[in-house]
Amino acid sequence: MEVSLPRKTGIMIKNKPFQIDLRKLIQNSASLRRDLQKIYDRIPATRCLRQGQCCSLLPEMTFLEALQALSVLESRPLSDRINVTQKMVRYFLGNAMEISSCPFLQGRDCLIYQDRFFGCRAYGLWSGVFYQNLADQNRQGKRVLQQQWEKLGISLPAEVLSFKIPYCSQVETDPPLEISDEMLSAASDRIENLSGEMNPWDQEFRGKYFSDLSFFLTGLQFGPQEAVRLKYFITKDIIQKADRSLMDQVLSRVKDLF
Repeated sequence: MEVSLPRKTGIMIKNKPFQIDLRKLIQNSASLRRDLQKIYDRIPATRCLRQGQCCSLLPEMTFLEALQALSVLESRPLSDRINVTQKMVRYFLGNAMEISSCPFLQGRDCLIYQDRFFGCRAYGLWSGVFYQNLADQNRQGKRVLQQQWEKLGISLPAEVLSFKIPYCSQVETDPPLEISDEMLSAASDRIENLSGEMNPWDQEFRGKYFSDLSFFLTGLQFGPQEAVRLKYFITKDIIQKADRSLMDQVLSRVKDLF
């Protein structure tokens, strides 16, 4: 189905039929997700005085972790499912030009806190040196991203390119425990291996969607290629013309995935 956009854009929004049965995938992954929870349980509970102020980015995750989060979303009322899905689509389409909070964040509360991703659980527990290495890798990735957009004739905002979440020293384990980078890395490896049992879905999630749940859900709504195409035109419209009409039209077409 195609819908004409205003003539000034000349773009068509192409909705594609869903190619993945999320309910079935969630159901078939139940045993693996229970094993995932056992790994999560070995990571100490934490408390943080910042309470959600660092949740500015949706972390990378494995496909199994994505399914665990989606299983929580599936159990929510229809209005919540649509709302979170719209936030996911907005996050993917707009994250090159603006910093927005994680789509699962509601106020200062996390919708999936008990089932949050390893990246969220480990944040603040890595050593300062290890976290700095992660930050350096992130900066290198942003330089590549900047160059790719510049080739398309779009200069991304400096505040987005320079944005980084500072190392947090206010995360403590409850009760207090010594946590090593090696322990966290081992837990990450176990999660990666466990998710690998979901192949070929896990491999496709990594390769096609870059372990990005927002890209995955936007791809389910419009198709992966169409999602990227829309992201380009929306980013261009907002940066160069301050025109959010295409973004608004796309969000109005978001449907319930379940």
